[in-house]
Amino acid sequence: MKGTTIISVILGVCLLGAAGWGVFNYISLKQTIEQQKNEIHSLSDQKADLQDDVRILEKRLADMTDKYEILQTQYSDLQKQLEAATFRVGKDMLVKPTEARGFDCDDSALYMYYYFKNMGYEVPIIAGNLDLVGESFLQCNHVWVVVISGGDDYAYDWGHYYTDAQHYEGYVITETELVSAVLEDID
Repeated sequence: MKGTTIISVILGVCLLGAAGWGVFNYISLKQTIEQQKNEIHSLSDQKADLQDDVRILEKRLADMTDKYEILQTQYSDLQKQLEAATFRVGKDMLVKPTEARGFDCDDSALYMYYYFKNMGYEVPIIAGNLDLVGESFLQCNHVWVVVISGGDDYAYDWGHYYTDAQHYEGYVITETELVSAVLEDID
């Protein structure tokens, strides 16, 4: 009987140990689950904070984009005002074409035509002869532009502003005719 008692005691101790171990594992598992829950909660908070940061940055980007577009418009308006002021005081173009081999008056006129047209002005292209008064179309040997701004005409030849009467007479030609003349020079 003594052997049975010892075995019972050993079994009891083992069962108590196993139960204690189970309780210990349960407590340990419960702590791990709580830590995981806390970590998930912390990560959720971080995610929410990052989403808030993204919304703030997106708003700042939108504001900066709006400001950039406003500044671009203001810059364009200022450039037009500067050119208009240039016309009023009779100044040369801010950026002038220069004559070079292969770049003659029709190239210069095309350059000025696009320059002023891109700023929104009406720009007739004039063919004429600066040495003749009342020349016929066949006597034309030169081309320049006239810029219309605020109801006034401003003659530009090689980027310089001219007030002489000769720059205000001649024949209006089309952009297509001018481009054709430029292309003929290339061939």
